[in-house]
Amino acid sequence: MLDQIFLALCNGGTVVMVGKAERGDPTRMAELMVRHGVTLTHFVPSEYLALLNYGHHILRNSQSWRYAMSGGEKLGQELRRAFHKLGCRTLKLVNVYGPAEITVACARGIVPYRETNDIRDNTSDHLRPSPNYGIEIIDNDMNVLPVGFPGEICISGQGVGLGYLERPEESRRKFIQKKCGASPSIDTKIYRSGDKGRLLPDGTLKVLGRINGDSQVKIHGFRVELDEIANAIVHISNGIIVNAAASLRPGQPRDILVAFVVFDVEFTGGKAGFIEWLQSNLPLPLIMKPTSIVPTDRIPASANGKTDRIAVDKLPITKPPDRNTTDTFTHNLNPWEQSMKEIWEEVLTTRANGVCGNGNEQTTLQPSSDFFQVEGNSILMIKLKSLVEVQFGMVISMPELFHASTLGSMAVLIANAADTAEKAALKPNTASFLSPKSTQQTVNWDLEIAGMVEGLSQTRPTPSSYSQSLINGKGGLVVVLTGATGFIGRHLLLHLVEDPSVAQVNCLAIRPDASGKPRHVSIKSDKVTEYVGNLSDLSLGLLDSQFASLADRAHVIIHNGADVSLLKTYQSLRRPNVVSTRTLCEMAIPRRVPLHYISTASVAKVIQHNDTVPLLEVPASPPVPDLLNSVDGYAASKWVSEMLLEKVATDNGLPAYIHRLAHVVGDDASELDAMGMLTKYSLLLRALPLIKPENVTGQWDFVMVQDVARDVVRSAIESATGGETSLQREEHGSPRPCFVNHCNRVKVTHEELRRYLEGIAGGPIREIGMKEWLEAARERGLHPLVYEFFNAFDKGQGKMVLPIIAKSS
Repeated sequence: MLDQIFLALCNGGTVVMVGKAERGDPTRMAELMVRHGVTLTHFVPSEYLALLNYGHHILRNSQSWRYAMSGGEKLGQELRRAFHKLGCRTLKLVNVYGPAEITVACARGIVPYRETNDIRDNTSDHLRPSPNYGIEIIDNDMNVLPVGFPGEICISGQGVGLGYLERPEESRRKFIQKKCGASPSIDTKIYRSGDKGRLLPDGTLKVLGRINGDSQVKIHGFRVELDEIANAIVHISNGIIVNAAASLRPGQPRDILVAFVVFDVEFTGGKAGFIEWLQSNLPLPLIMKPTSIVPTDRIPASANGKTDRIAVDKLPITKPPDRNTTDTFTHNLNPWEQSMKEIWEEVLTTRANGVCGNGNEQTTLQPSSDFFQVEGNSILMIKLKSLVEVQFGMVISMPELFHASTLGSMAVLIANAADTAEKAALKPNTASFLSPKSTQQTVNWDLEIAGMVEGLSQTRPTPSSYSQSLINGKGGLVVVLTGATGFIGRHLLLHLVEDPSVAQVNCLAIRPDASGKPRHVSIKSDKVTEYVGNLSDLSLGLLDSQFASLADRAHVIIHNGADVSLLKTYQSLRRPNVVSTRTLCEMAIPRRVPLHYISTASVAKVIQHNDTVPLLEVPASPPVPDLLNSVDGYAASKWVSEMLLEKVATDNGLPAYIHRLAHVVGDDASELDAMGMLTKYSLLLRALPLIKPENVTGQWDFVMVQDVARDVVRSAIESATGGETSLQREEHGSPRPCFVNHCNRVKVTHEELRRYLEGIAGGPIREIGMKEWLEAARERGLHPLVYEFFNAFDKGQGKMVLPIIAKSS
């Protein structure tokens, strides 16, 4: 308390006293901080966790908060993660150590938390002694221990107290007169803290906990630290659990361990399923695993803010929500939906990478739930297909499942394929729902585009601000890039790093791999900065402070990232492929940062009636309604993004560049690129699958990935430095995007494909049946999804449409 009061008064500040009502209400405390412009706070970690969890939306707007002093408890990863999530650019987190008996803190240390790696940094709890204090480590016999050896922390200096009032025995035991090491003739008073720690070679102190901590209990003859259990829960939850406490409860025939957890207020998934996952995956010995994990709103704290062990031991052990309890949604599900829901749950709950509970609970699955928005993916869809065929005794194609990606649509698909007698057995009130048209997911495209544009700033920045950003960019361009780990993105990144005019490449929305481990770009360079995230996140996974910083510094944005799937619906691709474009528009508009969007030749599908008229470097509008409603979700998502950029360019003067790519080929092409795999395996097998000419429209158009990457990067750099391609085309006085078609001037008809491949192979290519080709390709490693795609095509489920684009001149 003295530390907090005099730190303010002796520096010309104001002490803001928190009343009892506010102290128990984190939201009111946050409001108090913002209202009074508090610059420095001093709380224990558990108080900060509650404050940041419940007052996050208030504190993120604080412009005055500069220092967050934390002491009294261990400052763990969960607190660093909470400050990281808050994203205050000017706020410093300071770990302080010092018992009340020595007046003020005797050691402090700045705790880094802004970068993802800082959260796991084990050196952030190293403290540097304060002036006028001495720290030494002793053993049980009061001998000073060497550097690096753990023992009891003893503190000397001007701030050490005289002793406890009217408690002489305890004073003699804790406050010791000891000869000074530097001057043996001088006695000095030291305080035995009862804390365990060690001094490191650099002079810093690492606090290890209490020597005889009150969180230590004995279970079946073994000593167990309750704090270790709580810390393990918070650590493995990856931010979903913000605070925890463990308690040993008497039971028969033996005592039991119970853990109480506080969920992040922004967690919207199923708590019961996540608790089940916690109990199965907690990295603790069996004897230390809680018998029960109970969610609670708050962990009780004592008057000084520390965990109140007595109150924790009195918390009621309520029964967690039952995963098998019939919920409100179940009552609204017809038999087909209920059966499909059970299959989804079986597929989604067997994921191997751990935390996946956001959408897998029975209480969260509804007819409108999209498989790909509840942690499903293409590989899991293959398993789902197998389970559907086994359970219902029918054959169903992968494209059909992809196009019916919601729970309700998938149930309709199965019901329509089922026996007539089975459908008749449905309840009358579900019959109208099971119409063949119900599997289609229709979109009002005009409203969709208008909704995407709504809310984007309508005020054009002044030309001077844009010109200044160009001047600052010369010799040191700051580039924002998405999709840097993909096929085309790897080549874009290589060209950017090798360009001397580029100073920094910020690679956004880098998703973890399938096992949950961090994924990194393939190019190692000091120019590259990686940001973990996902295109499906509204902010691409960026903190507000990171987003604002990039918006302030970027000279050019290249939006290459996308979920490339020819099977998913527009609804499944809307967030990663369209909302992400809108997010980058928000980043670009304030300073009119040039935005280069990587589109596809497939947008030509929405306007072409035949395979002889190419789409030139002009807008793909107006679309043909029938074509737009029947086109695949990927092409539709790219077309909507193009329309969005055209509108933003006109309304906001944003320099927008749309790069439409023909079929990009290269040695490291994605194994999910169906057309690329068709040519790759045809060359490997020296055999081309026999496809009837009437089942193919359009022409093959191949471009090398190295050429595309080089041209896109050149265009991007010129747009940021005032080069040849920096000027936008204008129509009737209004700016519009600059369209660039990356294509081959020489097209290949389907009839000419065999001869074209023979030229590459340097020898004959034979033609064989599609089934024979698929089996041979599968043996050589063809991806199961691509196999299913061509298998469905061979069964007459759709045509192969090869869009045609061309240069305007």
